[in-house]
Amino acid sequence: MSTAVLAACGSGPAAAPGAPGYRQLHEKIFSKGCANEACHSGEKGIADLTFADLQGSYDSLIDGVPANGAAAGAGLVRVKPGDAAASFLYMKLTEHGPALTEKSYGAAMPLSGIEPPGEKSLAAIKAWIDAGAPMDGDDFEADLAEHHHEANYVECEATAADEMQKCFKPTPTDGEYLRIYTPPLEIPASREIMLCSEIDLAIDEPLLIDRAAGQQMNGGHHIAVFTTLAPTGEYAPLDCDDVDMSKLRFVMGAGGAGGLDTTLPDGVGVRVLPGQRLLVQSHYINTTDKPTTVMDAVDLALTTEEESPTLADSFAVIDSDFEIPAKARGFERVKECRLEQDYDIHMLLGHTHERGVMFRFDLLRGDAEPELLYYATDGKLLRSNPEIKLYHEPLQFKAGDRLRMTCRWDNDDATAIGWPEEMCVTFMYYSPGEGFLTCDTYDETPVTIGGGDDKCRKPGDEGNEKGVGKFCSVEGGECVGNGTATLCLENFDSFSNYCTLINCKADADCGAGAYCAMDQAGNACVPNDC
Repeated sequence: MSTAVLAACGSGPAAAPGAPGYRQLHEKIFSKGCANEACHSGEKGIADLTFADLQGSYDSLIDGVPANGAAAGAGLVRVKPGDAAASFLYMKLTEHGPALTEKSYGAAMPLSGIEPPGEKSLAAIKAWIDAGAPMDGDDFEADLAEHHHEANYVECEATAADEMQKCFKPTPTDGEYLRIYTPPLEIPASREIMLCSEIDLAIDEPLLIDRAAGQQMNGGHHIAVFTTLAPTGEYAPLDCDDVDMSKLRFVMGAGGAGGLDTTLPDGVGVRVLPGQRLLVQSHYINTTDKPTTVMDAVDLALTTEEESPTLADSFAVIDSDFEIPAKARGFERVKECRLEQDYDIHMLLGHTHERGVMFRFDLLRGDAEPELLYYATDGKLLRSNPEIKLYHEPLQFKAGDRLRMTCRWDNDDATAIGWPEEMCVTFMYYSPGEGFLTCDTYDETPVTIGGGDDKCRKPGDEGNEKGVGKFCSVEGGECVGNGTATLCLENFDSFSNYCTLINCKADADCGAGAYCAMDQAGNACVPNDC
């Protein structure tokens, strides 16, 4: 069948003389190097792109909108027929990792473990796109390049923790930094996985941080750093699917091959308090047929109140009370939150899990048209590596403004799904920081949890039905007659200025919004937000 007939059938334009077609490229390059079990294979691969099917992948590429939010926002398409330089696919294959992460375009392709296309193969891909991206064309000679990924990954043959730490580049010397390491991470063969490692900083004074930079070993995609509101005391890495993300507060992205080191706007800092623990989320894609042992290192840049006088705190708009029906397609929820005071916003990101097919966040001001602040269509990326919007000139919210968050999901499961298996959250940093702000499903306006000082609670905060979490002070007597939570923890820990129940056995003993923290010194009930 001639290429003209194929074009008439809707399979693609006719090829220019000497240019290959997608059929030839798919056979020699994409089906071999991209349709890896851990990457772009199956019914839905990473970034909602699979090369398992010839026609399906072709249709997804031609004028397809990238799942990467920054690339989509810049107006790029996966393949722009006739223009290789404007095609996101070609950028991902030819640009180096640092150039891509600078623009928040993710990792260079392919990831570690797969030999990338060589000069002849890249020239064939360029010729195909520039010729109009036909389905069929001439044959070509494919080649592979030696995979140089030193700029993206830390090479290390060690498997013991102390020896692995020696493989990383030294801590930066352009300021004061705190370096943290994950434990060794076991990455199964042919698997994409996110592992969460709890880190006890053992600090006596608050830390003020304005930047995070990370290093990963072969197959690393990105690192994210959180504070955990419900530390488990288990320091062995866990599959992040087993971690309740609702009890985490995002701190910063910390780089990796597909991530971006987060530097807050000048003069802005975020705080980690004594008693809090960090949780490092490590995203890895093992494209090989053997398990690997890796480790991540994160450098937290420390600042001072003089250098960073703007203290930013967390603000989360949340929809946590929903149920996505079984087999539902395009199930949508809308959450609005009305502001009662002015806020400066310094950072913003959206979050769903992998069933998310649309997320948007709008600012509504008076009778004006809604202002779109954030938009994404790939739940998998929103879960693992969302676009982070930083505002070097603060985004200003005014009293009376409304925030509208819209989430849409496809649920292919035979059972209904709710929180926390799926999520709908907008996370922001705001100032002036006065505590952790939340605006949940039934909140019409933001609610402040905690205060702006180095305490978990502020005067007037009430506890749950058992009294857990009520504000208290040393020898203040606030916990006397307070249900079953009659002990004020501030007598032992200045951060924990709330009433608690000791010797709990399970979370259910602690009442709503609290959990049972188990420690060698004894068990006590802790509010989830502390």
